[in-house]
Amino acid sequence: MYILKNMEILDRMPWAAQNAVFQRLAEVAEVSKLSKEERLQYDHALKRYRDTVNAMTGAEQKGCAEGRAEGETIGAEKARRENARTMKADNMPVELIAKYTGLTAEEIATL
Repeated sequence: MYILKNMEILDRMPWAAQNAVFQRLAEVAEVSKLSKEERLQYDHALKRYRDTVNAMTGAEQKGCAEGRAEGETIGAEKARRENARTMKADNMPVELIAKYTGLTAEEIATL
């Protein structure tokens, strides 16, 4: 009914948008003519689909967060080594470099 009452708005819309509106209207009409049993099956399938999409989105977000955390850890380690390299180049004692960077004397020696 909304579409019929607002046809003048629909006329001003680009063709692609009009097409999308009518496709959605056709989908709604198809669902509304289902029997009660078919409608229950449709709703159940739609729920499974949405659950799957949500699970995939959640997994993707978790993976991004884990990747970000791993990247921060690698970046922090790289910064510690770079700072130690600079301190070593400035002839700071190994004990101080180890104290400030958390690196071992053996790690500092290999820089």
